[in-house]
Amino acid sequence: MSASFPLLRLMPVACALVLAGCSSLSGPATPSAHGGAEADAGIPADPSVLARQREGAEREAVEYQTHVAQMRIAGNFCADQQRLMEYAYKYLKREALPMPPAALTLDQARCASRTFLKGVIPSAGRIIGYKTDLMPAPDDDTSPGKPRSVAVRGALLERMLLPSGVVLATDRYAIHPRMEADMVVVVRSAAIHDAQTPREVLASLSGIYPFIELPDLAYQHPDQMTAADATVVNANARFGVLGTEIPVRVDQDMVDQLGTMTVKITDQNGQVVQSAPGTALQGNPLNAVLMLVQDLEKDGIRLRPGDMLSLGAFGARIKPEAGKSYRMTYEGLPGTPSAVVNFR
Repeated sequence: MSASFPLLRLMPVACALVLAGCSSLSGPATPSAHGGAEADAGIPADPSVLARQREGAEREAVEYQTHVAQMRIAGNFCADQQRLMEYAYKYLKREALPMPPAALTLDQARCASRTFLKGVIPSAGRIIGYKTDLMPAPDDDTSPGKPRSVAVRGALLERMLLPSGVVLATDRYAIHPRMEADMVVVVRSAAIHDAQTPREVLASLSGIYPFIELPDLAYQHPDQMTAADATVVNANARFGVLGTEIPVRVDQDMVDQLGTMTVKITDQNGQVVQSAPGTALQGNPLNAVLMLVQDLEKDGIRLRPGDMLSLGAFGARIKPEAGKSYRMTYEGLPGTPSAVVNFR
């Protein structure tokens, strides 16, 4: 039985303790040579101990029923199109969203996200690519070698992408605005699905862009957000700023440079806000491409020329400050490519 449902194993014990005091349901208990009915049933004669056992069993039974109810609610969430369209409406109006059901799984969240996107696409534009992000692994994952984070996936929509130098109002463009140093690549051909090495990935790309992602932690309680919650709202996608295209050179030098570069975010005064190596993204950003492509394939999604892929954050999310400008640079790549975003 899965470790996700430990309470199921407790139900026989709970039932036995709730019925404590009866060695048989068909007739009265009879004394034995070893100390009476209590000894036959294996139950301590101390009334206070028995009361505590009963209370514990009843509490476990209630917890089990609560868990079952939460699972039922989570299962219905995906089918609740009206509720998910309300999520989309609130998202577009920049109104904080209520938290999804507590027991929501990633599969259920992906199902819900499809309906959420239907409500967002008319305003945010068609799907032009995909993005990935990392969220903390669920606390109830007790499997051996549990990962510290879980990859979540969303769609890039046409009007999410903004030009370098754009000016945004921090109190208007998002519910809970954040900023991440990211990278976008453009698919050259469907051969990307056959790529197995970073160099083969590079050969299947037509361009690379510096990218400052501007995710939105859109919930009423963003500190409680799980990977499933993030998936419902399209992996927290809101906007992103594209820098100037970096030409692709299909050689080992470029593969190595993407891993050894330093990704920096500095403010308008030149102060370093964040610095991370290229290896921070799955050892090399091209490895992140492979992982995203493989994840898309699991859902039967095939990429086409021109599709854009946002690869995830090199460092931690940053909360942007009004009145500041931020520049992200790839130090170590020719020309030190960059992207700039300004906040007021």
